[in-house]
Amino acid sequence: MAVPIRVALTGCLLILGGCTIADVPYTERNMSINIRSANARDDSVLLNIVRASRFEPMNFVTLSKYSGGGTMTGSFGYTSNQGVLYDILAHGPAAAAGWQTVGSSAKNVFNPGINANQSANYDLAPLENREFYGGFLTAIDPATIDLLVNAGLPRELVLHAIVKAARVELTDGSEHIFENDPADDRWQADPSPISEHCADLQSENKFKPAFLSDLWTGVHLHDCNYQKFAYFLQAALVYGLTTETHSVPNPDAKTDKTAPKTMLKVDLCYDPGIAEQYDRRPIPGTACGKKVHGLKPSYPAPLKRLIPVMRSPYDVYQYFGHLLATNTARRVVLIDADTPRLPTNDRSILTVHKNEGDCFAWAQVEGDMYCVPRSGAANTKTIFVLLNTLVNLSTTRSSLPVTQTFIAAP
Repeated sequence: MAVPIRVALTGCLLILGGCTIADVPYTERNMSINIRSANARDDSVLLNIVRASRFEPMNFVTLSKYSGGGTMTGSFGYTSNQGVLYDILAHGPAAAAGWQTVGSSAKNVFNPGINANQSANYDLAPLENREFYGGFLTAIDPATIDLLVNAGLPRELVLHAIVKAARVELTDGSEHIFENDPADDRWQADPSPISEHCADLQSENKFKPAFLSDLWTGVHLHDCNYQKFAYFLQAALVYGLTTETHSVPNPDAKTDKTAPKTMLKVDLCYDPGIAEQYDRRPIPGTACGKKVHGLKPSYPAPLKRLIPVMRSPYDVYQYFGHLLATNTARRVVLIDADTPRLPTNDRSILTVHKNEGDCFAWAQVEGDMYCVPRSGAANTKTIFVLLNTLVNLSTTRSSLPVTQTFIAAP
């Protein structure tokens, strides 16, 4: 089979001056693009978390276009040496008196040559405009909450990420805010910002019921800020906090005949089915499916109203950056860990190591390498899905620059 191939390639050389051999199959290139773009996306998410932990500006770039190409050119040269030329080439110079040639002798030489060339172009769109930041800096709205809590992501991870604080209104008219900050857990007799005594009180269920024990009044009103927030978040989780979409009259229809008569509205409510999984029943007047929507229940006195304060997508990044900077991810207790509701077999909400290998995602910043390990960081990988989703939800068509395009050709 070797001779016909050589003949064909030689003919190609003589007639066309070279042959172009097809590039790698499409499926291989498509898989390579998919894997490399996913790695770049995950590394970018980690890099922005690290930037947030260092109080540095974050940067977001979207890959709007990838184009690649490649050629492989093969050629074969042909040389025929005969007579004296063949004698010299084959045996070296001979003495002048001894020059002889063999007319029937010939030497055919094939000179193969192969040249491969590949190229790849990336169209990167920096998200640096009003439209992007208008959505990225705005508190997450009920419609987005509805999407996230019903998207199949673990509800507990979602709630820890998007809820910034719990605002509590009491029957006496006073209001209190408890921030979702694991680094703020002071106790009166402990000068450090993080007191393990507060975590011990939580594990002993000392915060129940809210505002009816001494831990919620008097000198201890501002103690254990984070554990008090965790108390309310866990209550929202076990009572089935979720969202419900329903139709309401559209006020614009009164003045605009072309406007639809109804519109969709998203409310927070408690799902009895979810509460049943935790052996709970929703507080009267708050269950999903009722005519009265919204969180306006009859809480045990002296609570009048409990309102979750939502983060913006920007603040969600800041939250995980703060966990990394203060090394307080371990203080976020996941009550769904090791249950079917959180099947990741992971108890840490964020796992980032320094200067380690075998990384799922990595970021090099000023000599330090930050690494999300390939194994043992399932919750972190899920959080990356959430963070990437929040960026994409903030990126509308008008957010993509028209003229500001950066092309990198490696």
